[in-house]
This record gives sequence, structure tokens and C-alpha cells, in this order.
Amino acid sequence: MLYALNAISHSMLYDQTLKTIKALSKEKLSGATEIEAKALEAFTYFIGHTHDGSLASFRDKLTTLCIQLAQAQPSMASLFNLSNDILHISNAEESIKEIKESLTTCFTHYDCTDSILRYAVELLSENSCIVTHSRSSIVLQILTKIGQGLHVICTESRPLNEGRRLASELASSGATVTLVVDTAIFSLLQKAECVLFGADAVTPLGVVNKIGTMGIANVATEQGIPVYAATSLHKLCPYSFPISLRDHHEVWENPPGDIEVKNFYFDITPLSHIDKFLTEKGVLDPSNITENIQSIQVAPQLLSILTQIPRDDRVII
Repeated sequence: MLYALNAISHSMLYDQTLKTIKALSKEKLSGATEIEAKALEAFTYFIGHTHDGSLASFRDKLTTLCIQLAQAQPSMASLFNLSNDILHISNAEESIKEIKESLTTCFTHYDCTDSILRYAVELLSENSCIVTHSRSSIVLQILTKIGQGLHVICTESRPLNEGRRLASELASSGATVTLVVDTAIFSLLQKAECVLFGADAVTPLGVVNKIGTMGIANVATEQGIPVYAATSLHKLCPYSFPISLRDHHEVWENPPGDIEVKNFYFDITPLSHIDKFLTEKGVLDPSNITENIQSIQVAPQLLSILTQIPRDDRVII
């Protein structure tokens, strides 16, 4: 549990929730779905144990928590959308009780794994060899659900090598697993019947995922190998943003002083290089994804975040 105390003051509860949300910004090995689940747990506990304070104070605290969450991992759209949903409800309802009830209902819609699994397994069950990159919890569940007889080719996923963890998990589930260094995947793509990966976000420019995804998708497309992205619609993002750098020591701990080491974590794969999106609403085309992105309405409290993001439709790296 996030909180060991059964009884906690409103102020302490808020401070603990804020601390938990800020800690999400330091998550590096967990996928977007797992980080989203931690955020949901924090907000669920907060609204479930808040019993004092005025409506204005409650709304103010929700606003601060949501802004912190939206900024915790800018590349993870589900955190922005969760914040956006919470603020839309907070703005619309007229009492703390109504806000709590509506949020409780809203949060249940974020648990859409079973629907994604159903559509994904139906599409992919006849495939005997699948390539994947990085570690996505939803991809892990899809591949595990397909079951024995499946051969999965995994990349290490430098610099933190989370692909090794995925390979171990898949092997434990009964799949045949091959693990290769990232660039070796291009020599093995022809063995695969499809490429499957997750998404941290889906923007108007494309799918944000672990660095290297774009290259794999580009080559697979050239070779006529289908490329699928498994993602909930909560990861659709109404804006594009720069791809940030992470700590270069993860790549090379002590490089010579005259070498500049850059640690890119994500890249953006154009929607045109994705054949299908495996979502809770079914198997969707890129055009369907674009329509869904365009329908997102941003809460006023989050507009200030958007104004800080370059809006010239370029990916800045």
C-alpha cells in the first residue's frame, strides 16, 4: 500500500500524494502502463481518504497534483490524460462528493487491459515469430497470452537493458526467446511475421516509444513486415513535444572529457509506419487514431503546460 496509516490528516495526505506523484518522474524501468497504475493508486487513495476542507481547497489541491502529474513524465501521455480527465470532472461537478463519485467511475475506465488483450490475441494468435523492442507491460501480457509455441525476438534496449527483463519474463511463460543487442535486430527482422511494441504516447507526429523503435519500424515497413502498436486510447496526446535527453552516465559512466555523450530515451515513429493500433476499442487504423487525437479537449488548468511546448510540429532533439 502507498500509505501505512489508516487515519491521516488532510494536509499530510496531500503532502504524501504529492511526494508519490513527484517520485514518478524518476521512474526509468517501468513502462507507461505501470506508471499510470501507480498514479491511479495515489489519486484513488487521496480522494477516498479526503474528508475535510472546502470545495475550493479540494479543487486547488487536485489542480496542483494534476499539474505535477502531467509534468512528471512528459512523454507519457496517459499521465497527461489522467490529469486532464480529473480536472474536467473537478471543474464540472458542484460538490466534493460529486467529484469523488465521478472520479471513481472515471478511474475504472483506465483498466482496459482485458479488452486490448482480446483484440490483440485474436489478430496475432497465428503468428509464430514476433519481434519486440524495449519492455511494455501490455506487450508482455499479449505475448504471454498467445502462449507456448511462440518465438519472440527481443532487443536488449540500451542503455538500461529492460529488454533483458522482458526476455526473462517471456521465457518463464513458456515462449521461445532470442535476445539480441539492439542493432542486431535488423539482421533478424526477416525471420519475424510482425513487429509489436507498446507506446508511451501517440502524438499527431507519431508513436513515442523507446529509442530505436522508429528504425525498426522503418526497416520492417520497407521489408513488408506488419508493424503493430499496442496501446490504450488514454495514451493519445493532443500535442507534440521535444524528445528530452537523460543522464549520459547511463550510456558511458566515465567517458573521456573530449567526448560528448547523448542519451536519447525516445524517438517518434510516424503513424504511416504503423499498420494497426491494438486498442481497447478494437484494431484501429492510423486515420482512426488521428481522429481520436483531434477530439481531445484540454482542461484550462493544463493549457499553461501546452504553451511551454514548442508547437512548430517538429521533433527537437
